[in-house]
Amino acid sequence: MRTSVSCEACRKSKLRCIHSGNPPCERCDKFGYPDCQLSRPRVKPIRRAAARARVTDVEPSTAPAPGASGAPQTPALRILPSNDVDGHLGMLPMSIIIKSLHIFRTNFPEMNMLHPDLFSRLFLSDRKANSKALLAALLAAIKKEECYIDGSWMNQLLPSEEYASFSRGVLSNAMLGPPEVVVVQAHLILTLYEWGVRDFQKAWVHCGIGIRIMQSLHSARTAPFSLDETIHVEKPDELSQIVETATYWACFILDCTINSGTYNPRMLSMAEMIKLQVPRAPPASGFLFGFKQKPMVERSLPLGIEECYEVLVDGFAIYADVMTFVYNDGRKAPGMCAPAECPWMPDSKWARCRQSLERWRSNMDSCLYYPKQSVASHANTGCRAFVYINLLYYHCVLMLNREYFPFLPKPHAEPQGPTDPPLLEAEAPPRYWENSAKELFEAAAHVATILRDALEWGMTMMTPVPGFCGFSACYLNLYAVHFPNMTAGCSPKAKEHLDMGLAYLKEFRKAWDLGEGWIQTIQNASTLFEQVNSNVDRYRHRSRLDFEVLHQSAHEFRTVDRSEQHMAMIHGAEQGDTQSINVGEDNNDALRDSEDLENFDPVALLGDQALWPTWYSTPLENELFGSVTVQIP
Repeated sequence: MRTSVSCEACRKSKLRCIHSGNPPCERCDKFGYPDCQLSRPRVKPIRRAAARARVTDVEPSTAPAPGASGAPQTPALRILPSNDVDGHLGMLPMSIIIKSLHIFRTNFPEMNMLHPDLFSRLFLSDRKANSKALLAALLAAIKKEECYIDGSWMNQLLPSEEYASFSRGVLSNAMLGPPEVVVVQAHLILTLYEWGVRDFQKAWVHCGIGIRIMQSLHSARTAPFSLDETIHVEKPDELSQIVETATYWACFILDCTINSGTYNPRMLSMAEMIKLQVPRAPPASGFLFGFKQKPMVERSLPLGIEECYEVLVDGFAIYADVMTFVYNDGRKAPGMCAPAECPWMPDSKWARCRQSLERWRSNMDSCLYYPKQSVASHANTGCRAFVYINLLYYHCVLMLNREYFPFLPKPHAEPQGPTDPPLLEAEAPPRYWENSAKELFEAAAHVATILRDALEWGMTMMTPVPGFCGFSACYLNLYAVHFPNMTAGCSPKAKEHLDMGLAYLKEFRKAWDLGEGWIQTIQNASTLFEQVNSNVDRYRHRSRLDFEVLHQSAHEFRTVDRSEQHMAMIHGAEQGDTQSINVGEDNNDALRDSEDLENFDPVALLGDQALWPTWYSTPLENELFGSVTVQIP
């Protein structure tokens, strides 16, 4: 029954208190609030119904009207009124907050910026709006991974989108206020959340806002003359300074990843971080207990487990450079096929990327090397950064070597370099491509086994970067299954490794929508590879130009659905109907120009990037493909 008799918690949150006449009320019972006492209010305030129904995150500019073109086909998630979520966060027991923090610090090692003591202090007494926004962002992220978390306490949490909506609403006001580190941290966590649910525009913007606020805060601390006399920033204590440094490096890491696979420039570079005199990323014990911070130029090598976060920071800097090389057209960029830029030349851009990667690995202690050290050994120490570090390393090896491998090799072809224009202008040294194949497919195998072992040992690596590493490895292992001669005999367990990758992606998609697009891409690639192997003559006269839209979707950092266009092109290729495929007038000129090339193979025009996947894939309808070799329930 509903009555004017209510408890203090519901009255403070301006909610109707539903009870049977005796405590606890339904809300306190559901969320485990202690000391529920029913009483009559001293003064009955007058409230407007419109105010009670106010929602924080309405976004009228982007939500289509009912029945309008482009309206979502799925029912919209009901978002609780902001005062309901605010009241829930205000009364959330500290035990749940502490458990949530532990889960986040464990599952998101790349975001090592939340100090247990300083974070918990934010919620011991008066819980401020910006602190609640940070808590809401954290809860939104871990709630998405609920299927991997033990404990009935998760049932007391609201749906993820309700937390995310509340956090967005608070941050929309806070972002133009005085810079605060908790606001930066909330934006960074929301970046991961939006990325996982495939709202890349919001993810990119949240990351950018967080970086700008962090830069403003750092400038206010270090600039000899204030740029804004109205902003007063208190001098932090030693521990707070360390947290700010860790948060700045978390900004750096997200900037390295959120722009990978796109053509957007990064906001932060390692050179800029050094120029700004940002201290070194804090070691594990230094972050928890405090230490005297040191500049980037002062460090002793090699870096071990204690400095795992610093190793990660350096690794992401290398990773960003590798991805920039690949997504700025790689070997297809102007001048990259010249003899001096061939990958075996020591001063080529490719070789410099590879040298930086190996230098990073040599700067870390051998206890961080996989497979020399096992995932099981580090699982017992709780060092998930070990998994992350080795995923980064082998994924970079994979991306660099894959850049020069043909997408669709000839039947029974052995390892070779590019077969589509522009071709390399120099001949590779003996056995260069065999060695490259060995590196490529061994890297794909290592990524698959690392993720398999991590799952078995209870280390759920379900954030976007490990997901993309697993996806890329899965794609390469699928390639090895369909074109085994291209592996130089270095991938005898390709099918087993493919199954490992699929098992990981199935687990990933339980939490994050991002995984569904990756699985669709694996299924679609399996179909295409199968068709090419069974219809060699038919595909011999097809080029990348016949799959231009599919090629574009495989390289975009957006969620545009072009499934119908994809299918028109693939069906056109199967039926031999070139007229039904509209790829633009310039393509005919390109084909005519290519006819003059000696030993030209039209199949190769698909290009080694034609379907090489990036961060996501536009999902295609499975039933349109018919039988698919890779079946994922």
